[in-house]
Amino acid sequence: MYVRTVSFVVKPFEIKRFCKCVDEIARDIASKQPGFVEHVVLISEQEKRLVTVSFWQTKAEADCYHDEVFPSALRRLDSMIDSGPVIQYYTALVPDCSALRTKSVVAA
Repeated sequence: MYVRTVSFVVKPFEIKRFCKCVDEIARDIASKQPGFVEHVVLISEQEKRLVTVSFWQTKAEADCYHDEVFPSALRRLDSMIDSGPVIQYYTALVPDCSALRTKSVVAA
């Protein structure tokens, strides 16, 4: 399992709209990509930092999404972003991530 995080600082008063847009992108675009498992959105309580966490079957599939799809997704979010994105990659040390296949959690 491969994990990709993307963090942003979102403009004031744009958190709800940003979360809605991220959820739409995950549901309508990312979920149709080979290897996509699930996504989670995290929001910092101290500042307007938002982190999207996406889970992929393989690094190659996450890289394909990043190269071919993410640029257009980022354009949809650009007007709501103060800074970012900062992208990081991880290997998940969890043998079975079937629990992630439930409804996405989006905090607002």
